[in-house]
Amino acid sequence: MKLCSSGSVVFFVLMLGMHPLGAQSRARAGTQPCPSLTKEAPDSIRGTVTVVGPQPLSWVAVTTATDEQIVLYGKRDVLEQFQGAEIVVFGKMLRGQGHTSGADTVMAVARTIVRTMDGESAYDGILRRETIGNVLETCGGKRLKLGPLPPNSPPNGERIAISNLEFPNAVLHLKPGTP
Repeated sequence: MKLCSSGSVVFFVLMLGMHPLGAQSRARAGTQPCPSLTKEAPDSIRGTVTVVGPQPLSWVAVTTATDEQIVLYGKRDVLEQFQGAEIVVFGKMLRGQGHTSGADTVMAVARTIVRTMDGESAYDGILRRETIGNVLETCGGKRLKLGPLPPNSPPNGERIAISNLEFPNAVLHLKPGTP
């Protein structure tokens, strides 16, 4: 690739959000569409979120396709909002750390992406309310046009997961601070 000037490179890096200033300029309402993953989040798992065990000592876990259950370590109220959804979790596996559940493997959660809700494919991103209508900005930078949202839908700039783009029948408003 031939570069024209260092100014062009700086502009390109800022526009892609590869530099902290670029990420801040793309963020609205204090929410970034795609927090970067670092060496603190080298592992990933995919599965369905469940709350396991008797109250009040229950815990949040992901059950994988091979029926392995991995306990999630993070803010409980944030993790519980995914109950029943299939998600991808990025973080760090902690093996042999001991957990009140008796689990040998625990995942310290750094980032989540919703993949299915109510048995349907889901889209996870930042809701953008624009003059052309509602748009979902995904972590990968895609901008997906949305159909009419229910009246109680979240405001502009909030992170949501949605199961149908044309006729949104399930909208999960993810709490601020959701990784």
